[in-house]
Amino acid sequence: MKFWIDGGSISVVTVIILISAVLTISLVWLVDRLWARDARRRHNDVAGYMISVVAVVYAVLLGFVTVTVWENYDKASASVGNEAVLIADIYRDVGVLPQSVSEAVRHDLVSYATAVIGEEWPMQMAGRQLRSTHSALDKVPQHLMDAATTDPTTVVFLREIAQRLNELHDARRARVFASNRPVPSPIWVAVIAGSICIVGFSLSFGFYDLYVHMMMSSVLSASIALVLSVILGLSSPFQGTAAISSDPFKHTLEYMQSSG
Repeated sequence: MKFWIDGGSISVVTVIILISAVLTISLVWLVDRLWARDARRRHNDVAGYMISVVAVVYAVLLGFVTVTVWENYDKASASVGNEAVLIADIYRDVGVLPQSVSEAVRHDLVSYATAVIGEEWPMQMAGRQLRSTHSALDKVPQHLMDAATTDPTTVVFLREIAQRLNELHDARRARVFASNRPVPSPIWVAVIAGSICIVGFSLSFGFYDLYVHMMMSSVLSASIALVLSVILGLSSPFQGTAAISSDPFKHTLEYMQSSG
């Protein structure tokens, strides 16, 4: 589904909805020409019962997928904010360490934030794989080891900084994982097949007024297309117009640069 990654775009969503509606109207017209309305009308009761069962099953599936992609999107957004906050916290806390150590750690944190904004974010937007670690962060533990001391206050800060550094690595891995976690293909197959079944069932009804049939079926297909477009837009948190912004890292970088 990489080729639909920009499904969050308003223009693309509009086109998808219009195409689905026009295609459904065309199918209603074709079925009306090939299958007499009276013949279809005799099966309305049975068809109505069957479509209600299929619709319930499809609604459950569609709701599950929508909630899942939204939760993944929300977690990815939270991990980005958490990662940026942890960078700022560590940058602040290392101020109590010896100057040579604090300057080295702060330099690496600035380098890391700059790399995330300038290098990693474009890679995420392009759907490319990121490394689970980064060289700038890998240097920080060694700098902290250089600050080994018996001073109780410094030991407490070192312990806190080490904990936050571990949390920073966890937040980074969560972001990397979220950027490479598409909706599984079997789920897409089930969702698309379900939408085809629902719209197909709507074609089998025998309406007295052809235009009413066209309107109701087209609204049904357009509604399904709208929900599918939302799923597409949220399924890849760092791609498309609904992509998560790098603003938290930019704010953190501004904070570090202004702090000196």
